[in-house]
Amino acid sequence: MSEVPEIIEDFLKGNNDAGGTIASLEEKAKQLVAQIEILEDARDIAYNAALEWAATWIVGAQLSGHGVEVQRYANTMAMSIRAAKRGLTQRAPDVCPECAGSGKTGSIGLPRECPYCDGTGKRR
Repeated sequence: MSEVPEIIEDFLKGNNDAGGTIASLEEKAKQLVAQIEILEDARDIAYNAALEWAATWIVGAQLSGHGVEVQRYANTMAMSIRAAKRGLTQRAPDVCPECAGSGKTGSIGLPRECPYCDGTGKRR
């Protein structure tokens, strides 16, 4: 990482071999991206493990002989925590289902403004 400021300084002074400098910076960038991906994967694994531990603890706590309401609450919390491990689902696009986002409906020869979205192509 300490080479990068030296490379930039040489480049600004005009003492550079353009191809070598750019190639070395690109290589550093690729290495950093790979390291970031490894760290993100490790973080996701640790996060999921923590969520699973919490869900298991809650289910274990419910078995300690509490009332039905506590058991239902514990089950719901455990399901919610386990659902968080899966992540969010993608939101549906805001496209009009009638005209598929074109804003026009009708036959090929006579297209007209979509009455469902008023020609905007967006869902109401």
